[in-house]
Amino acid sequence: MNSFIQHIKQKIEPHFRYISNLGFTFASQAVSALSIILVTPLLLQALGKEDFGWYGSLLNLITISAVVDLGMNLGLLRRIIHEPNRSAALINTLFFFFIGMIVVAVPLFGWLFEWGVVQTKNSPWLSALCVSVLTGQFILAYLFDTVIQSVNKIYLGKLIRIFKLIAEVLVWMWLASYKNVFLLLMGSAVINTCYIIGLYLASMKQVSFNISSKLFSWSLLKDHFFYSQWYFWGIVATMLNFNGQIFLLSQVSGNAAVANYLLVIRFYEVIRIGMTNFTAILFPRLAGIQYEGNWKQLKKIFISTWLRVAGLSVLFIALLLWKGPWLFQLWANVADEEVLELFFYFGIFIWLIILDSVSAIFLPALGIHKIQTLVAIAQGILSLTLAYFLLPSMGLKGIAMGSIIALLLTNFFFNPWYLWRHLVRQEKGLG
Repeated sequence: MNSFIQHIKQKIEPHFRYISNLGFTFASQAVSALSIILVTPLLLQALGKEDFGWYGSLLNLITISAVVDLGMNLGLLRRIIHEPNRSAALINTLFFFFIGMIVVAVPLFGWLFEWGVVQTKNSPWLSALCVSVLTGQFILAYLFDTVIQSVNKIYLGKLIRIFKLIAEVLVWMWLASYKNVFLLLMGSAVINTCYIIGLYLASMKQVSFNISSKLFSWSLLKDHFFYSQWYFWGIVATMLNFNGQIFLLSQVSGNAAVANYLLVIRFYEVIRIGMTNFTAILFPRLAGIQYEGNWKQLKKIFISTWLRVAGLSVLFIALLLWKGPWLFQLWANVADEEVLELFFYFGIFIWLIILDSVSAIFLPALGIHKIQTLVAIAQGILSLTLAYFLLPSMGLKGIAMGSIIALLLTNFFFNPWYLWRHLVRQEKGLG
C-alpha cells in the first residue's frame, strides 16, 4: 500500500504546481459561475430590463477601457521571467503610470458622456467617475496578479480572487434592493480596493519590490511600451471580438437588446473561461520552457493540451444540444424566440473559440503573435461589419453568425498552422 502511494506521489509531484494552479482556477471560476447564477436574475428583476442593460453597457465600457494598460501587464509577465533583475523598476513604473491614467480618465470620460459620444442614461460625470475608477482598479489588480503569475503561483491569485468574488456577491445582493446602478458600481469599487491590497501584499512576498515613486522611469516606460505593443494589439483584437458587439448594440438597438445579449453572454462566459483554463494557466510555464530552448517539450505540451481541450469541447457541444436551451430558460426565465436563437448560434461560436484557445495562448506566451494579432484584428473588424449588416435582417442571432463566419475565415485555421510550423522549425534549428 505504501509503495502504491509512493508511486502515485512520484507521478503527481512533477505536475503538482500545474494541478494546484488548475484546481484553484477552476474553483475561482466555480465561485464566479455561482455569482453569475445568483446575481444576474436578481439584478435583472431589481433594476428592470432598461437599467440592467445600461448597467451592462457601463461594465462593458469598463472592460473595453482596460485596453489602456496598452498590453504592458501581459508584457510584464514574460519580462519578469526573462529579466528578473528589472522587476522592481518595471512594477513601480507601471504602477504610477496606471495611477496617473485614472486621474486623466475622469475628465476624458466626463466629456465623452457629456457630449453624447458615449451613451449613458443619466449623470454623465458620475458615470465618468465610476467607469474611470473601476477601469483603473481592474488594471492595478491585473498588475499585481501578473507579478504572482510570473513565479507560476497562479493558485495564490485565484484564492484571493475567490474571497473577492464572495464579498462582491454579498454586497451586490444587499445593494440590489436600492435599485440604483451607481450604488452597485460604488460597492464594487470598495471591494476592488480590498482586492488590490490583498494582491499587492501577496505579490510582494513572491517578487522582491517596494512601491516607491523614486523607481518610476519614463525611459523604462517607453522601452516597455514598445516591448508590449503587440500584446496591446492582441487585447484590442479580443475586445473587438467579445465586447465590440455590446457597444454596437447599445448604440444601435438600445439597452433592452443589450440586456438580452448579456443574458446569453453571462451564461456562456463561465463555460468559455473554465474550458480554456487548461491552456491559459500554462502561459508562465511556456515562457519559461521557451527561455530554456526546449522546443521538443513545447510540441509535446501543445499536442497533449489540444487533445484534452478537443475532448472537452466535444462534451460541451453534446451537452449544449441536449440540455442547453432548457437550462438557459430555467436560469434566465426567458422564452423569447430571438434570444433562444442567439443562444444556439452563440454556443457554436463559443465551441469554436474553445478549440482555438490552445494555439491562441501558445503564440503570445512564446512571443510569436505579431501576425496572429493582425489576423485577430481583421477577425474583429470583419465580425463587427457582418454584425452591423446582419442585425437588421436576422436580429440578435446575426451578431453570433457574424462572429462565427469571421472566426472561421481568420484565426481558427491560421493559428494552429502558424504555431505548428514555428515549433517544427525551431526544433530543427531553422529559426
